[in-house]
Amino acid sequence: MVPEVLAAQIRPTTTFPRIGPLQPPSTLEELVRYIFILTVVILGLLIFWRLIRAGISWMLAGEDAQKIQAAKTMIWNAFLGAILILSSVIFLNTLSPNFINLSVSVEPPRKVSKYEIVSSQKGVAFCKSQCGMEDINCIEDNCEIFTGGIENVENLVKSGYHYIMGYGDGQSKENFAIFFDKDSYELSQSHSASKVRIWLEKENRAQEIDSLSDIKTVIVGSYNPSEGKEIIVHLCDTIDPISDGDFSTHCATFSASSSAFKSDQPLIYSCNICERVRKIIIEHKGYVLFTQNSRFGRYALYLLGPQPEIRVAGLAHDRWAQQDMCIDKRDREEKKCDEIPAEYRQYLPPYIQVNSILLIPQ
Repeated sequence: MVPEVLAAQIRPTTTFPRIGPLQPPSTLEELVRYIFILTVVILGLLIFWRLIRAGISWMLAGEDAQKIQAAKTMIWNAFLGAILILSSVIFLNTLSPNFINLSVSVEPPRKVSKYEIVSSQKGVAFCKSQCGMEDINCIEDNCEIFTGGIENVENLVKSGYHYIMGYGDGQSKENFAIFFDKDSYELSQSHSASKVRIWLEKENRAQEIDSLSDIKTVIVGSYNPSEGKEIIVHLCDTIDPISDGDFSTHCATFSASSSAFKSDQPLIYSCNICERVRKIIIEHKGYVLFTQNSRFGRYALYLLGPQPEIRVAGLAHDRWAQQDMCIDKRDREEKKCDEIPAEYRQYLPPYIQVNSILLIPQ
């Protein structure tokens, strides 16, 4: 009789809140359990507060014996209350072990499909074949998802993932992927010269990028044209301090805003400084790529702004940086190094020749 009564459904006249793992009751048994556990918690908090209050009273009592005795009595009563609560919990747990069991129901994790990510987020996918945005099976079977950051993709590329697909709301953002022949730790630590390939989103469809067999690292990301962010880069032919009046003589300035960034190969035009770049200054946050070749071939420097002053000498090493001009100490004129005797030779800082530049505001 009792189990049937306790198992009866509670009429929904009162709504009980969920308190942590304590679920709202739906039967009479669950209601009794709900009230008991809630009462134990409240009494436990009150006992804890009484102990703290008694301790403070004892510390502030000084030499007052009456106040000290009152504090001791409060502590003793709190301990008696704790023993009483603990005894009731032990007693009920002995009669019914599940009565005070606080079980938390956790739903098993659901695997999110690749197509759900492509449909709801923004990023770049690498595929084995040319998949359309609505081809669910093709995306699930042939694509791997990248949402950002530096990733090692050498094995992925060797496995035949040569198609790149940008996904998400193309009207609000644009995607890009930059490929390097270095491992990610080399790229992030040294900024040294690397071979590079670039992919910029034009349409939301897979595009094949050939010759990726030697690629080890890819940086993928997106930028929002509607935000109007800007990145500015100054290329200078000297590492010496430059006055405001001489800045335009020794430096060339390039900028790109996210609202105007569309070209897949933005090149440098009419730059008399770019033949001998010795110092680079990056304003605002964004990605910067400099390459030797006008088609983003051969070696490239990858930099992340802002950087107030970057000396080329520590970046490109001997594969790109050149040092064929020196100062003759006798007449202080600039000449080829091999034309000056070693004792009169003063080396100029190394320089690089920049033929293309890619700026991506972040």
